[in-house]
Amino acid sequence: MKKLLGTIGYHPGVYRRYADKDVWELCLARQEDVVSFYRRVGFSIGRKQHKLRSMLLRKGLIDQKDD
Repeated sequence: MKKLLGTIGYHPGVYRRYADKDVWELCLARQEDVVSFYRRVGFSIGRKQHKLRSMLLRKGLIDQKDD
């Protein structure tokens, strides 16, 4: 997934979520990358897309009309 996101211009960090489990997470740290991800890629899982949108609205990074 990191390589795939890299091909479209994102450079996420990869972190091990738990010391005792093989669970990893990708992290986009720059605000403009997060907003761009929301607008260009997004999540196919509705609850994740909704959470991302809510967070961006709360932080004032997108407008209510942004979809």
